[in-house]
Amino acid sequence: MISLVGGEPLLHPDIGRLVAYIVEKNIFLNLTTNGFLLGEHLDTVKQATEVSISLDGDIVPHNKNRGEMSFERAARGIDLAVENGVKVRLCAVVTRYNFDQIDFLIDYAEQRNLFISFTPLIDPPDPRKKVADDMRLSDQKIREFFSRLKEAKKRTSCIINSMVNIEYMINYPAQYGHVIFKDSPNAGYYTPPCPYGRFQYLIINTGQIYPCAIMWNNDYFQAKNIFDVGFDGAFSCASDDLPCQCCSFANAVDWNNVTSLPWLWYGLKMTLKQYVKKNGRNR
Repeated sequence: MISLVGGEPLLHPDIGRLVAYIVEKNIFLNLTTNGFLLGEHLDTVKQATEVSISLDGDIVPHNKNRGEMSFERAARGIDLAVENGVKVRLCAVVTRYNFDQIDFLIDYAEQRNLFISFTPLIDPPDPRKKVADDMRLSDQKIREFFSRLKEAKKRTSCIINSMVNIEYMINYPAQYGHVIFKDSPNAGYYTPPCPYGRFQYLIINTGQIYPCAIMWNNDYFQAKNIFDVGFDGAFSCASDDLPCQCCSFANAVDWNNVTSLPWLWYGLKMTLKQYVKKNGRNR
């Protein structure tokens, strides 16, 4: 699986060639976009296995998160993608502006028969850290949000976050955004090895390979560049003797569970519910 993320990947001058090359290799391709340029690149987007489009809430909270007119442009992109048979997943980043948007986002997803995932804001690279700090929820509010998401999940099949993922976030024993290291007193909170740096990596446009976006945004990991040491050297650096045990980027929990029988059964149930709902509406 390859995920093309940004920034905004549809701004890349060779996005069509990149997508065509990946698809040619029969690799699962996830394309993450804000939806603004989807109409201009519809033929390219339609080749992706899955397209993740950012939506943080109704017009006011979404535009506070992402800028004026962002909601209108994202909504047009979502509807255009759905109308053209693109497999769309919605992604909501939780901040203090859209803390109360769970019901709106669930209704929006259900009306279009889409899945949606929720994740707290993670640290961006400089110079955006100050803006991110102003938007970030307090630890108490993050716990409150995921507690409300837990209740919402009981009544809908459109939320991608598993219940294990949600419980992990509610009970995270450190400050959100802070990594729990292997020598930390909280290292026993989550003991399975992290998938990042094991079978998932972040390769940035200048050639450095990181285990994950968390490592990219902090100074306790120094990545190596493929143009200096080759792929093998850069991958080894991003894999060997990592100091972290776990963090509040809870996607790792679901990636670790993805091949377990309970998770596969859970995924099958969600898919069947979506299928029944879609065909019931079409009738």
